[in-house]
Amino acid sequence: MAQMHHKWHMLLECFYEYPLTSFSVRKLAEKTKLPSSTVQRYLQEMRKKKILNREGSLRDSSSCRFRKAFFMMDKIMDSGLLEFLEVEYKPRAIVIFGGVRKGEYDKKSDVDIFIESDRDEIVDLTRFERKIGHRVELFIRRSINDLNVNLRNNVLNGIKLAGYLDVK
Repeated sequence: MAQMHHKWHMLLECFYEYPLTSFSVRKLAEKTKLPSSTVQRYLQEMRKKKILNREGSLRDSSSCRFRKAFFMMDKIMDSGLLEFLEVEYKPRAIVIFGGVRKGEYDKKSDVDIFIESDRDEIVDLTRFERKIGHRVELFIRRSINDLNVNLRNNVLNGIKLAGYLDVK
C-alpha cells in the first residue's frame, strides 16, 4: 500500500508542479521512472476521481486546489522545516500563505511563510528548499500588526501551522 501511495504522489507532483501541462503516458513514465502500464492505470484513476480533465491536465476546481495545497503542506512537514523554524525562532505563530495556501503554485513558485517572533535574523533554508523543491520566503515580524494591510490580510487568510495570532 505504501508503494502505491508513493507512485500516486510521484504522478500528482508532476501535475501540481506543471498545472497547465498535458503529459503523455510516455513523458510521465520518463519523469517518474514508473512503467507505462502503471502510469496508464493511475491516470485512469485520476480521471475517475476528477483530478484530471479529458485532455489529461489538472482540473481547475476547488477540490483540486485544496488537495494541491495540502500536498505541499505534507512535503513541508516531511522536510522538517516546521520543526526547524520552531527551534530557531521560538515563534508565537507560523502561517503559510500565498499561492501554496491557495493551491495555485507551480514549479517556479516560492513558499511564503509568516513567522511572528522576536528573533528576526534570516537563517539558511537551503536544505529544506532542496527537499521541498521550492524557494522559501520568510516574512518575520514581532507582531502580525506590523505588516502592511494587504500582506496582513494575505497572512490572515493563510493556514496557521503553529501558535496563535493576536490581531489588534
